[in-house]
Parts: sequence; structure tokens; C-alpha cells
Amino acid sequence: MTQENKNVTTTNKRQFTVTEIAKMIGISRSTVYQRAEKNGVKLGGELTEEELETLGVTNDVLERHTYKNDDTDLLQELQSEVERLRSENVSIKTNNDILNNSNVTLTRELDAKNAQIEKHQTALEHEQALHLSAIRQLEQAKDELKALESGEQETESQSDVKIKPKKHWWQF
Repeated sequence: MTQENKNVTTTNKRQFTVTEIAKMIGISRSTVYQRAEKNGVKLGGELTEEELETLGVTNDVLERHTYKNDDTDLLQELQSEVERLRSENVSIKTNNDILNNSNVTLTRELDAKNAQIEKHQTALEHEQALHLSAIRQLEQAKDELKALESGEQETESQSDVKIKPKKHWWQF
């Protein structure tokens, strides 16, 4: 073998168990051992494509096995991803339930606060109405006081004039 062929051979080595080889070509393990002994192939380590061919493993079989392994790996990855997504979905549902419960609680609290606000607004409107009424009564009382004060001044000025005493019924 040349140096170039050695490199090709060593780079194309693959490691398979006896069970994997037997399954790939559809024979028993003992038949694999017999073929290996007959062709001088050492099992239990890496095998070249030539050694695999002497055991009955063709390139088509190797490709199918590789695709099958790739499909198996892909299937395992997909199953792991499905499990992760299911777990995440459960977590999201749990968080959603918590948020819904919080939303219901906050809505009730908000309704109670709105009822308190309406109650306070009604009381404030009533207080404002009473305040305006008190201001009007105060202004009216001030006006009456001014009227009385100006009436007293007139009375004092009239008191300079002689006041006639009132006659009572017995004086007639």
C-alpha cells in the first residue's frame, strides 16, 4: 500500500460492535465471528470499509445504517424537544392560571375601590352643597345685619323726634 492509500484507509475506519454488524446485514453474531476468522478481520475495534465488505457490510448497508442512526438521533432530539416544550407548556399554563387568579383578585379590589370612590364623591358633592348653602345663609345674615344696623341708625335719628307712647286698650 502506498502512503496515500494508508491515509484513505485510516480515515475511513469506523467502529461497530459485533451485534451492530450482525443487525446491519441480517445474520447472527456467530456468523459474523466465523466470517471475521475466515477473512482474518480482527473484531472489537475500528474496521476499514474493506474489512466491513469482507464481512458482508456493503456501502449501501452502511449508508442505511448511518441514516438510521441519524434518524434515531434526530428522533431522540425531537422527543427531547417535545418533552421540553410540554414542560414549558405546563409551566406557562401554571403561570397563566396564577395570572388569571391575580387578575380576578385585582378586579375585585378595583371594583371595591371604585365603590369607595363613588361613595366619597357623593359625600364630597353633599359637603359642597352644604358649604354653598352655609355661604348663602351667611351672606343673607350679613345683609340682614346691615339692614338692622342701618335701621337702628334711622331709629336713633328718629328718636330725636318725640316718640309718642303707644296707647293700650285700657287707655282709650
